[in-house]
Amino acid sequence: MTDVELDIKTLLEQILSGPEEALRAWKNGGIPVQLLRELFAHHDTFEVLYFLAGYAETPSKILEELGEKTQSVLILSQLADHPRTPKPLLQQLAKHEDPEVRKAVARSKWISPQSALILSDDENATVRAALAENHAITPRIQAKLSTDDVPFVRAALLKLPHLDVEIQKALCDDMDVTVQAKALLNPRIDPSCLLECADSDESLSQRILLIRGQLPDNVLESLLFSSDPEIQNEAISRKRLTADEMVGFAQKGDERVRLKIASSEAVPSLVQNVLAEDESAAVRRRLAANGKLSSEAAEKLLSLHDHETDLALAGNPAVPLSLLEELLEDDDGLMMAFACRDGLCGADLEFVLEHGDDSALYALVYQETDCTEMSAESAVRLSLNALPSVRALAAAAHSLPLRMMTELSHDASPLVRMALTRNPEASRTLIEGLCDDVDPRVRDCAAKALAARPAEEPPSRPAKAVEITEDTEAEGVEATGENEKGGGLLKRLFGKLSE
Repeated sequence: MTDVELDIKTLLEQILSGPEEALRAWKNGGIPVQLLRELFAHHDTFEVLYFLAGYAETPSKILEELGEKTQSVLILSQLADHPRTPKPLLQQLAKHEDPEVRKAVARSKWISPQSALILSDDENATVRAALAENHAITPRIQAKLSTDDVPFVRAALLKLPHLDVEIQKALCDDMDVTVQAKALLNPRIDPSCLLECADSDESLSQRILLIRGQLPDNVLESLLFSSDPEIQNEAISRKRLTADEMVGFAQKGDERVRLKIASSEAVPSLVQNVLAEDESAAVRRRLAANGKLSSEAAEKLLSLHDHETDLALAGNPAVPLSLLEELLEDDDGLMMAFACRDGLCGADLEFVLEHGDDSALYALVYQETDCTEMSAESAVRLSLNALPSVRALAAAAHSLPLRMMTELSHDASPLVRMALTRNPEASRTLIEGLCDDVDPRVRDCAAKALAARPAEEPPSRPAKAVEITEDTEAEGVEATGENEKGGGLLKRLFGKLSE
């Protein structure tokens, strides 16, 4: 709407139909001053006065007279937040009998230092809290409110984006725990306040600090040396310790701290050697289970002859078999712990298969350890074991001799026969025989095994015309027995080609 089109009648109709909508429509200004004066002079309805109190370009003279003319809390609250409201009027509103009006002044971004000073002594704590949240108040008013008798007024200061550092420090050391906690957990708090709190060695403040998601390195370093072992322990779990720090804590730290270090995969060999001689058996045992344990530290621990520590060492994949071999052969409990290692394979697995008792072998079954690559000697020995689950390990072994496979296909336990169906080295004929097994589970496993194997295709040409390969050479030699005499069919064929 242009100035030419706008008249008092049109503007009045717009205001009376809804002052809030009218304020939004004219938020960018543009109403002639004369129209505003005419409105104020001849129309004193609530809607008109409310509009004038909220319109950005209303002259300060009209605002001043409006403040004297009305007692409406809503209109006076609008005046309190108007950029053109005269300062004397704001001071009068700061002393208004209605706390909602005073609160509106306290929130105003146009508040004067004089009005703020008046409101800082307001009898209503919610008014003082509203003032404490106002970004426009000066450091002097901030300091005054930081000593307010009501905790939530002091805490309200923490919402300011640029709170004076000295006031931040005072709030971090507040007598009220809720204020102190809000200050220490405030994301905008100055890092120097956090460090000062950590250095104070007050357990409550330090515990609150540890609730924060992140802490500066110097703050964490300070917490490492707290007199409270629990705080030390928590700080250690959140900071990557240097070698020197680890040595210091390993020698003089609380037991809970030493336990934490002993569990760390980043603990260097030097610190491991210190912890291996720790006075606490719990620390030594924790170290013995460390997945990065050095051989030197393992030897120190073995020399102590502590059975619980030895059990932890036996179950630790980081400890080589060469250090444990004699102990394992003499102690079935240690052997079983060794058999329960994660990822047991190769020479370690073969050692258990060769020297382990039934408990150790059953541990392999329970852990579902892959034993299919065991040696032929171990496979034969296990195939004679009294435990069906152990014989099943042998039945799945790729190196099990054909004779033993045939015997196990008639084993009394269906568990063994099912394991045999999963052995890729078992002959097709043997698997086909198990398809007629009395146990339906065995028959089902055998049928699935056959279905997974490639079908045997009959030769498409007479045997003499079949293309000769290394595989057919082996079959031909086995069939004719001419290996010694002729050196093999493939070899004789290459001889002819070279002539």
